[in-house]
Amino acid sequence: MTTYLITGSTGRLGSAALRALVDRIGPDAVTALVRGGGHPLPGVRAVAGDYDDPASLRRALDGIDRLLFVSSPVLEPSIRTRQHEAVVGAARDARVEHVVYTSARGAQHDPAHSATEAALEGRSSTILRNTLYTEPWVEEAVAVGAVRSSAGRAMLATASIADLGDAAAIALLSPPRERVLELRGPSWDFGDLAAAVGAPLEDVPDEQTGPFSVLFPLVRAGALAESGPDLADLLGRQPEGIADVAARIRDAGTR
Repeated sequence: MTTYLITGSTGRLGSAALRALVDRIGPDAVTALVRGGGHPLPGVRAVAGDYDDPASLRRALDGIDRLLFVSSPVLEPSIRTRQHEAVVGAARDARVEHVVYTSARGAQHDPAHSATEAALEGRSSTILRNTLYTEPWVEEAVAVGAVRSSAGRAMLATASIADLGDAAAIALLSPPRERVLELRGPSWDFGDLAAAVGAPLEDVPDEQTGPFSVLFPLVRAGALAESGPDLADLLGRQPEGIADVAARIRDAGTR
C-alpha cells in the first residue's frame, strides 16, 4: 500500500488537499503533519512535526512513500529557505519516492521557491506553481460590501483553493509527466468580481484597496493576467471561475 503525508494540513490549501485525497482513497494510507495538538480530519493519522525541527520531520516521514510539501507560510526568504531545506533533506533521508511541492507563480523571482525547486531537481518530484487564490478577493468584497480596485479593466487569473487542493491530491496519486505545472484558473476583472458578489465597483487609489494594495501595480501591468491549461488538464475539468467561487461562498454563508 502506497503511503502519503501532507504537510500544512491545518492550513487552507493543505486541508483542501487532505480532504480531496481522503475522498479518493480513504484515510488509511494518509498521514497529516501537524504542529501542536491540531487534528485536521477525523480518521486521519496525525503526526507532530515542524519545519523548524528537522528531527521531527524525519520521524514523521519514516515509512512515507509520497509527500505533499505545502510551502511554509513564513515569507522572510532566509527563514523560509531554511525551513524548506529541512523538509527536502528529511524527505531525502527517509527515501520518500515522490515529492509534490506547492510553489508559486513567478517562482523564479522568489528566493525561497526558486531554491526549493532547485533542491528538488534530480529526484522524483512535481512542482505546482500555484497562482493567487480566488477566495480572499471574494471574501474581502463580501466583507466590505464593495469591490475597491485601482486596476481599471485589467485582468488577473486566480484559482480557487478547492481546485488547487484537488489538483495537489491528483498529482500526489498520479504524478503527471510534466515536472513543472503552472496552475491558473480563468482570468477575470474587477467588474466581473463586482457582478459575482452583487456589490458596487469603486475606483480607489492603491492604498485604499485593503490587503491587496501591493498587488495592484502588478495587476495593472498585466503581470497576473495570463491563464493557462495546466490546471484544467490536471483536474480533468474546467476550474472554478470567479462567479462559481462567489456563489459557493454565498451559499456557505447562508447555511
